[in-house]
Amino acid sequence: MTFNAAFLTNNLGLADSQLPFVYTAVGVTSLVAAPVFGKLADRFGKWTVFAIGTLLSIATVVVYTAGAIQRFESIIFVHVCLFFGVNARMVSATALATAVPKKSHRGAFLAIDTSIQQLAGGIAAAIAGWVIFQGVDGILLNYPQIGWLMAILMLLSAGLVYLVSNQVKANPESESN
Repeated sequence: MTFNAAFLTNNLGLADSQLPFVYTAVGVTSLVAAPVFGKLADRFGKWTVFAIGTLLSIATVVVYTAGAIQRFESIIFVHVCLFFGVNARMVSATALATAVPKKSHRGAFLAIDTSIQQLAGGIAAAIAGWVIFQGVDGILLNYPQIGWLMAILMLLSAGLVYLVSNQVKANPESESN
C-alpha cells in the first residue's frame, strides 16, 4: 500500500524498529498463502477464490486506512489478513489469465499483463500522492479516502474478473490450446 510505512509510524504510532516485524509477517504470509490459494483456486474455482480475496481485502483496507487499529498485534493481524486477500486475488487472477490466450501466446500475454500491472501500480501511487497530504504534525491526511477508492477499484476489478471468468468458461478450449 502506498505510504504504508509513513502511515504506520506517523498515524498509528509504530516505532521504526517495529516496521521489519510487520513486513516480515507480510512476507511469510505471502510465502504460505500463495500455494494454498493456488490449490484452492484449482479446487473451488478461480472466480470464487478471487471474490473471497476481494471481500477480505476490502474489509481490511477500509478498517486499516481508517486508522481504527492501534495495537501492534492488531496491526500485524490486519496486514496478514490483507495479504491473505491480496494473494487470493493475485494467484486466482493469474491462473485465470493464463486461460485467456492460446498456449503458444501465453508468454507474450503474461509479459504485457505484468507491464500493465506495473503501470497501474505507478498510476495508483501518483493518484495517492495527489490525494494524501502530510500535516504539520506528520500525520497523513486523507488516508481513509484512499482506502475507499481502493475498495471501489477492487469491486470494479472483481466485475471485470467475473466477465473474464465467464468468457473462459464459455470457451474452455482456450485453456488447452
